[in-house]
Amino acid sequence: MHYTAWRLYFERVIQAPDAQINLAEGALILATDEYPNLDIAQYLAELDALANEFAPRLATLDTPHAVIAALNAYLFEELGFSGNRHDYYDPRNSYLNDVLERRAGIPISLSTLVIAVAQRLRLPIVGVGLPGHFCVKWQDAAREIVFDPFNGGEILDLDAMLARVRETALPHATFEPDWLDAVGGKYILYRMLNNLKALFIAIWDCSRCAWANSVKPRFIWNNIFWRIPTRLTRSRCAPCCSARSSMSND
Repeated sequence: MHYTAWRLYFERVIQAPDAQINLAEGALILATDEYPNLDIAQYLAELDALANEFAPRLATLDTPHAVIAALNAYLFEELGFSGNRHDYYDPRNSYLNDVLERRAGIPISLSTLVIAVAQRLRLPIVGVGLPGHFCVKWQDAAREIVFDPFNGGEILDLDAMLARVRETALPHATFEPDWLDAVGGKYILYRMLNNLKALFIAIWDCSRCAWANSVKPRFIWNNIFWRIPTRLTRSRCAPCCSARSSMSND
């Protein structure tokens, strides 16, 4: 599919009801901004293969903690996925195809990986939109267990979650109960798009930044704006364009 067609397809994807959004597919469509000829089916098949390889182990696991521990061991020890601390702002950390190939990512891309595998296994693992540090949680009728894919699947209690937020986004924050709310595919894709937009601004790529701006209203029309922190909705392309303009004048 042509690059422009992928962009249009992405805009249609995010207009679907949240429950119908294929998160992995949406994340891979975002990657076509960098890789116009990306074979999305190939990477979806790779996620299928990861889930199929892990699935037989579920028969011997009788508690949520046991499932989480086994899934963490599989992804972060056997396969070697890890948080890229040494080059955190490398754009490749934000593209799911690169995460699958390089085994490295940032909190939201590694969380997307975990959610995508869990969905294929019918495990109740969903996103948790902590400010500045995306995580996941096991959520069923009896319990919620938050864990951190960027840190090898470490289980987080309330104090640990607050520490993550203070380290990455809000130094003087106090814990907010709605941080624990499950978030759906639209919210996750919005945050991924916002991360990419910040990178586009950093490299003064105004055309790609403008596309990110053009897509954002479609999220808002689909009733997720209330879930987006204000700091994620304010950035504009003006600093990027201004900097590029001044360089051109030189």
